[in-house]
Amino acid sequence: MQKILQKKVLDRFRNPYIEHQWISITMQYSSKMKLRNVPIILKNYERNGFVSDALAFGFAGYILFMKSEMNEAKEFVGKQNDKEYKITDDHAALLHATWKNNTEVKDVVQQILSNQTLWGTDLSALNGFTEKITQYINLFLEKGVAETLQLFQSNKISA
Repeated sequence: MQKILQKKVLDRFRNPYIEHQWISITMQYSSKMKLRNVPIILKNYERNGFVSDALAFGFAGYILFMKSEMNEAKEFVGKQNDKEYKITDDHAALLHATWKNNTEVKDVVQQILSNQTLWGTDLSALNGFTEKITQYINLFLEKGVAETLQLFQSNKISA
């Protein structure tokens, strides 16, 4: 069943006649992370005693994506490769403030993961999760997202 759903999703994105607005996928990103990813992260941790590198890598991407500035129109915007994107998320102000009020990535990650309002649980309590995410965000910032992804896919990095 899962393979069939995966194929349908991939076929849809491969269709050249459908114009995809990738940024629309990130609307209410925090809520989607809570509903879709947090249960998987918790099950993975319960089963293995740690969170997989792939789940930590994805969560690191979410946290970095949510790093924002406020533009003249009072909207939260992120920046990637000198391009701005609008962040449409009920928790954008909270995440903006977390990034703004902390100079160290590890502190940003700790505060975001431990925020039970966001996740319904303290994700920073998961052994090694905070450290993995911090490492990946630092790599994103040092090497760029594309290069870090390439290194991750080739198993040249792991937390």
